[in-house]
Amino acid sequence: MISGFGNRTAIEILQNMNPEVVNPRNLKIGIILKYKKRRHKTYNYRLEDISTMSIAKNYNGNGDTTYCAKLNYVLQFLRKDK
Repeated sequence: MISGFGNRTAIEILQNMNPEVVNPRNLKIGIILKYKKRRHKTYNYRLEDISTMSIAKNYNGNGDTTYCAKLNYVLQFLRKDK
């Protein structure tokens, strides 16, 4: 069992991709191992009300001062369609 090897690599993947190196004592300088980087999923959770003001505050990258008013204008048409 290869343990503690690599920062972002799953041990099972290393063992499956390199069956010739079952025992970590077989590792020597110069042996080339096949590996895959493990994918990390990140999720951003926020528990706040969604409003045009919060959207304008968090997503207005260009600094448009009338962005919140524009969102309110569009929102009234979206609510009419429902």
